[in-house]
Amino acid sequence: MLIKALLWDIGGVLVDDPKVNEFWDHIPQSEELRADFGMRKINIEEFISRGAKLLGVKETKFLSNYKKLYWTGERNTEVINIFKSAKVDNYIYSDTNPIHLEYLHDIVSDIFEKAVFSCTDKRKKFTQSYKELLDEIGLQPEDVIFIDNKRKYIDLAKEQGLNTILYADAQQLKQELSCYNFPDE
Repeated sequence: MLIKALLWDIGGVLVDDPKVNEFWDHIPQSEELRADFGMRKINIEEFISRGAKLLGVKETKFLSNYKKLYWTGERNTEVINIFKSAKVDNYIYSDTNPIHLEYLHDIVSDIFEKAVFSCTDKRKKFTQSYKELLDEIGLQPEDVIFIDNKRKYIDLAKEQGLNTILYADAQQLKQELSCYNFPDE
């Protein structure tokens, strides 16, 4: 089978893993708030207001800390070089939200021409999202390799028929990619 596209996660693969767990540490009520915001059930203002109340800080402090702590901003140069040298279409599939989308553009704008973010209602935890994404890009599951650092998303993608690589490091990624057939130049 010839691979036609690579589907990449950002956090933990192309850039350092987000510090979201540290930010929301010990605040179990944050899960619903984050899900509502990621799916656009609430707007930015409501997210900031509710988040500030959960953490017991002023809204300005919440927003400032949220922006800073979510992404480290360190690019994974080895993986980005693999991304740039791929002889197939590269797509980014990332669970993110409107606040971090702008920041992500600043970090990796030179590499993502084709991207699907969860703030477009396609969260990786929903199996239907994979089918919708494949329909959107016009490919079959077997045409694509999904690369992510989280087992739960790899398992969901696999269930939908996609080829998958559970990312650990750049060397392992190169090795696993070499097992697939890609088009010649």
